[in-house]
Amino acid sequence: MKKYCYSTNEEEFTGGFDSIDEAIEEARDVEDSDVVYIGEVVHASEFLKGKCSTFADDVVERSDEYLFEFVGGDDEIITMDKQEREAFGQVIFDFLVENASFTRWGVKNVQRFDINQEQPNDNQR
Repeated sequence: MKKYCYSTNEEEFTGGFDSIDEAIEEARDVEDSDVVYIGEVVHASEFLKGKCSTFADDVVERSDEYLFEFVGGDDEIITMDKQEREAFGQVIFDFLVENASFTRWGVKNVQRFDINQEQPNDNQR
């Protein structure tokens, strides 16, 4: 089920509302603004999707640098092909999603509303 949030500055959002109308009503009650931005609440992990190979690259690179202190050499100590790195990165991502606590959330599909009209502006993002 989608959750919604609002902001008057497009930077700091207050959220957890079940509908756009509920978010607008809350903004009307607590904010002193003619305009409110409404967006969909997105779990922070959604922004990490598609970055699996980057996770693996970072871990392998740091591990390689650590090992260099002990075994030296001019070449990479740890090698993984693209498919192996992607699989390793997926393991890291899955572990984070299943075990980490995400204390923040993101926002997508932000729309501008005139608080008095409750209709999205033509300049939707």
